[in-house]
Amino acid sequence: MLAVAATCAAFITSSQLSEAQTLGAAGDYNYFVFGNVNMSNSDVEGRAAVGGNATYQNYGVGNKLNGATAGDSLVVGGNLNYNNGQVFQGDVVYGGTASLNSATVQNGTASKGSVIDFGSAQSYLTGLSGSIGGLSANGSYLNYYGGLQFVGTDLALNTFYVGANDFNAAHGIVIDAPANSTVVINIGGQNVNFDNLGISFVDKNNDGSGITDRGHVLYNFYEATNLSIGGISVQGSILAPLADVNFSNGNVEGTLVSKTLTGSGEFHYYGFQGEVKVVPEPSSMLLLGIAALGLVGIRRR
Repeated sequence: MLAVAATCAAFITSSQLSEAQTLGAAGDYNYFVFGNVNMSNSDVEGRAAVGGNATYQNYGVGNKLNGATAGDSLVVGGNLNYNNGQVFQGDVVYGGTASLNSATVQNGTASKGSVIDFGSAQSYLTGLSGSIGGLSANGSYLNYYGGLQFVGTDLALNTFYVGANDFNAAHGIVIDAPANSTVVINIGGQNVNFDNLGISFVDKNNDGSGITDRGHVLYNFYEATNLSIGGISVQGSILAPLADVNFSNGNVEGTLVSKTLTGSGEFHYYGFQGEVKVVPEPSSMLLLGIAALGLVGIRRR
């Protein structure tokens, strides 16, 4: 895994440790996609950011946002083609052209502009994923007849690693870590299926430390180029910056970061609240400093 981390375009500088505790620019969005998005017959309850072109059919955006603080609820770097649907709260910003056919912006405006530096964000998040993927596992992992059990005892950060073969064949996931602790599950492999399994939080070791929650769980697909999601309620956030994601059905209770996104899955209004501190190799510092300067242009709420 360390070799994989070393090949990433950017790591996290020591001056970015506090930034590494979140998903950076993506932290304000239910999904943050660098390329194109094509979604239909579903909705995203929070904000959405699309670096390429966005195509929506019978789609809703931002119905759980507070109108007074919604801000830019839909940001599209390229062209926006929106047929039938509604942006409930917040503004729409697009970088190319916009076609809204029977699609309304109920409590905001639609305008042309640029508010996110998607290139810098992509470098940052790709580096973050690779660096997290290089962390050593400190929790115990058991494949119990296809049920994956992840048990950690660290009060701050619990890390695990599972290969694509075991992950693709799994029928369920059980997570046990102390209350409010961060759980990172690193999943190796280029072609991964995240579908047709249940996810639960259970005090397996009965240690009395409580149980963490979906807001503190991050599934890091640091190698995946193709990720399938379906028939599942994903309890946590997904970091898959290299992946074309096909989200056929189900829901994500958190944030998704990916290369592209297609499908009809739902995004519920939850985000990643965990903390992951990553220190890079010294030889990476110069490149990281250059990448960090690009983040200044990203407008944060």
